[in-house]
Order: sequence, then C-alpha cells, then structure tokens
Amino acid sequence: MDLLIYGFCATALVSFVTTKGVHDVIIKDPSPDGVQEIMLPMCRNFLPYNMTKLPNQFGHLTQVEVYRHIEHQWAYMDYGCSNNFRLFVCALYLPKYEAENKPTIGPCKETCNRARSRCKGPMKQTKSRWPKKFKCGKLPSRKGKEECLRPIRENKRQNAHVYCSENDIPVCRKFNTFGSLPNFFMQRNIREITTEMRFYDNLIASGCNEHLAFFLCGTYMPFCVHNITPFSNPCRELCEQVKTDCSSHFAYIYRGLPWPNKLQCHRYVNSTNTQRHCSMPGDDDF
Repeated sequence: MDLLIYGFCATALVSFVTTKGVHDVIIKDPSPDGVQEIMLPMCRNFLPYNMTKLPNQFGHLTQVEVYRHIEHQWAYMDYGCSNNFRLFVCALYLPKYEAENKPTIGPCKETCNRARSRCKGPMKQTKSRWPKKFKCGKLPSRKGKEECLRPIRENKRQNAHVYCSENDIPVCRKFNTFGSLPNFFMQRNIREITTEMRFYDNLIASGCNEHLAFFLCGTYMPFCVHNITPFSNPCRELCEQVKTDCSSHFAYIYRGLPWPNKLQCHRYVNSTNTQRHCSMPGDDDF
C-alpha cells in the first residue's frame, strides 16, 4: 500500500482555560532554566526518557515551536520506515536532559544513518527528500567520547495488516468492538498505536466530551462493522463535537499545543454519506 502523507499546518495558540475536570490534571510547568517534560504527541511515551531542556540547538524556546518544525515528519514515524526515525527526530529537537550542569544528549550519528537508509526510499516515493537539517555526519559517534542516544534494532519487516480483530487497546476495551489496520495514518503497529493513545489519557480524564474515547478508538483502529465494512471511522459530526468541546482543554493540558492535525475533521465523512460508512456511539452495527 502506498504511503499516505497527511498534510500538516501550523495553527494559532489556543488560550489556556480552566474548566471543570481540568483542575484535577497535574501539569508540570517548565523550570526557569528550560527543563521540562516532553509533551509532543509523536515523541511523548515513545522515548527512553521524558525530560528535555530548551532552547535546543536550533534555538527553539518552546515545544510549540518544535512541534511546528517536526509535525510533517510524523507521517514517516507512523508509516514505520525505520524504528530509529522517531528516536532520531525527537532526540534531535528534544534532547535528553539528565542533570544540572550536564549537557543534553542527542542522537548518535549511527542512529541518524540507520533512519536515513530506511526512510529515504519512502520519502522519495512521496516526492519528498531527507531534510537538509538532518546531517548525520555532524553528530557524535557511538564510539566516541561524547554521550549520545544509540540506534535501536530495526524490524525485519512491517507488521501485517489486521482484519476485523478484537480492539484490545486498554481505553477501547469497554466498547467491545473489532477493528482493522492500517488506519488512515498508515499505522499498523498495535504497540505504537497503544503508546500514542496514552498521550490522550489526561484529556479523556478531563471529561471534556463523553464520546472522546470512542472517537479516538475508531480513529486509531477503524471499526469493523458487521456485514458492511471492515474500515469504519467515526462520523464527521462526532469529530466536530469532540473538537469543539475539547480544544481548549487540550491547549490547557498540553501547554498551548494546537489540536493535532491528525484529528482534523475534514478527514472524516458525514453520517449522510451514501458511499462510505461511518460510526457513531450507540450504533447497532458493531
């Protein structure tokens, strides 16, 4: 299946608000010296560390700035061209923080090289190219004196497609649904999908919309609807309601990050569409 690149665009910051439910979410503010918890959805929970320090080598002062610079690489992380691509990009822009008076730790040259060798082909497929900023030769070697984040083992092949299998992602179990992969982000690794969905735990806990979990479950693992279709995403009407109810909560919880472009509602079909099926909470089709 050809790689599907989803478009990204920067959006304006949403004002922080405090509403019922959000008060119970613990938010760690960045320290005065720039040390902060990693918040970006494509990096959070995926790395062997959770703290970084800004500004980074590119002069980015906030994670909102970092997000705008790396969000268009999210598609290749999802596609899984290399297990090292996510580690490389996230560590390059959000290096590991260990202790005061110690330099932050970025990726090794070997980590970059492995990611580049496996992702240049898919990038070329989509008429893109390896970014000029990603200069492997200027990074420290794993064999040198400077500490760096070493490459991880690559999968020999991509995960097979999943067809109408039980959705066993923890937050989705209560719906007793079946689903199929890849989703429309081209993700097919259930472990990575589960990790990414953990990013939304605090948003779900805020209670911003009672159907948020259903929306996310059907987005990340499209519903298998009996006798109709193995791939049914939530309807656009549900997406629009979730976004309306939860955008301000999202900005508050994740320190001003914009609503993820992966969840923009133009991707979803209306419930009145006669060509493609979509799902709503309470449907009897499952």
